[in-house]
Amino acid sequence: MIAAILLCGCRPVAIAPVVVAELPAPVPAPIERWVDAHAVEGGDGSQAQPMKRLGPALLAGATVHLKSGLYAGPFELPEGIHLVGHGEVVLYAEGETTVLTASDASLESLSVQGGFIGIHSSGRLTLRK
Repeated sequence: MIAAILLCGCRPVAIAPVVVAELPAPVPAPIERWVDAHAVEGGDGSQAQPMKRLGPALLAGATVHLKSGLYAGPFELPEGIHLVGHGEVVLYAEGETTVLTASDASLESLSVQGGFIGIHSSGRLTLRK
């Protein structure tokens, strides 16, 4: 009976609505790959264990660091990729082909040789050094 009296004497308490703020989407970590023409096969693309071949390192939006060496193509670059040469880096292809095809890419400190066409770009291509 005491409980009934207490309940009847209580006033309802207004509870403020809970507002849940949406967190911004996490920013993905930048993709960086390292390639060394003189490395052993089976590298994971890190600076400590670079890949031997350029092809598997070509990921959209990645920055790919190339150590000195000759890299046989042809190559088709994914969108937003940035290739950076460290030392004497040469991308080449033999025969009547295009060495490098890109639509939105950045190339820095490297050379392109051979092929019937060196570079074919259908979009923005940034060249440095």
